[in-house]
Amino acid sequence: MMDSVFILPPIFDESYYRAVIHEIREMQIMNMGNYAHGNQPIQHMLYMYNYSGQPWKAQHWIREVMDKLYTPAPDGYCGDEDNGQTSAWYVFSAMDSIRYVRVRMNMSWVLLTSRR
Repeated sequence: MMDSVFILPPIFDESYYRAVIHEIREMQIMNMGNYAHGNQPIQHMLYMYNYSGQPWKAQHWIREVMDKLYTPAPDGYCGDEDNGQTSAWYVFSAMDSIRYVRVRMNMSWVLLTSRR
């Protein structure tokens, strides 16, 4: 099911904004299906592969995002920076220190960082 995010063509409805916003444009340009890294809520999805028993897919897609969507240029990362969240995702991913832990009472996930 998660694989379909990368396989489906970019599907969007710009009627809410009355124009194609930059997150949608980036999704189209990066050619990663419906994965829109600039829209922060989806950024955790890549790590869910670890918990579905397919860590090699997490490694593949995290590396793909890091290589394609982050560069040492003035426009070197996609989407909104939103108080450092986008660059923090890169830093923690590069350090391999993002962990998700399931919370017992509900189906939400909590982001934890660890030092190795």
